[in-house]
Amino acid sequence: METLAGEVQEESKGRVRIARINADTYTEFSEQYGFGGTFPELVLIQNGRTKGDYLGQNSYDAIKKYCKKYYNA
Repeated sequence: METLAGEVQEESKGRVRIARINADTYTEFSEQYGFGGTFPELVLIQNGRTKGDYLGQNSYDAIKKYCKKYYNA
């Protein structure tokens, strides 16, 4: 996951970042953005607002492709 996060951040010039958060530990954050029901879960947050859940394949390539849609958003 760390490799993917680094590539996405670099390729998007910092516009897209991937972070791993323990929803059980950071309950206030997870409640604010509406995640924590399934693990692992990928939630897109843009400008402080939840834009949607990623529901695709749990693979490096699939997640990177999803993130690329937001490089210029």
